[in-house]
Amino acid sequence: MVVAVIIIISSLIRWLQLESEISKIGSMLVDQDAVNMARASIVVDFLLSAFFIFLFFLAKSSPFGAALTGFIVFISVIIVSAVIEPKSPIMGILLINNG
Repeated sequence: MVVAVIIIISSLIRWLQLESEISKIGSMLVDQDAVNMARASIVVDFLLSAFFIFLFFLAKSSPFGAALTGFIVFISVIIVSAVIEPKSPIMGILLINNG
């Protein structure tokens, strides 16, 4: 449940920042492909958070299965993110070490 809440909060912040930047710059001057990719990423984050909320309720009847599934999905998302954007895991490590 905590993972889902963190994903929801970060997605809402990203969505508000995106819409704020679009309104500042103007919709005609913005790269629509980049905006569409950002919006798709936010939608995927919301779907992922819904899945983790589902696992929260599933854990009441099958805790090990829900935990294992959540772990596998979480690691898979990290791996897919690393394949799409190879700098993302390195930046995360640098932020943790410098924080």
